[in-house]
Amino acid sequence: MYSLGKKKPEIDPASRAALVRDYERFRAGLPQSLEAYVNETYQIDLSSEYGDHSIKNPFGKASGQLSLNISQVRRDCEEGLGFVVLKSIIAEDASGAQSMSEWAIEETRMVVERITGRDQTEGWTVSWKGRGWYETFEKYLEFFD
Repeated sequence: MYSLGKKKPEIDPASRAALVRDYERFRAGLPQSLEAYVNETYQIDLSSEYGDHSIKNPFGKASGQLSLNISQVRRDCEEGLGFVVLKSIIAEDASGAQSMSEWAIEETRMVVERITGRDQTEGWTVSWKGRGWYETFEKYLEFFD
């Protein structure tokens, strides 16, 4: 499909045309089984493993505000993501005390701010208030299950 050893991969014209065709075809939505389509069309197996767990594709969601409840995770599964990393748990001792409790707050909100880069290019940055799981470890285990 491409030649190695050069800084920029060279894609043969037929493969390039197929990728462009797929981009146009699937820009509004992916095929019912992305994994089967990629395997059949490009002979690429998207699956992998993480420990004892099978991962159907490498497209997933990292830990954050969009992975902290069951409805979000369920929606991600229905939409075909290969994995979801659950909201970060804040460590606690046997009594339930947390040394980083300031990160474990219920109120989470997104702050979007305009930024200007060194080259004067304008863009946006997103930050969050509330970074960790705010309920008990037992509740986290229930969520995990």
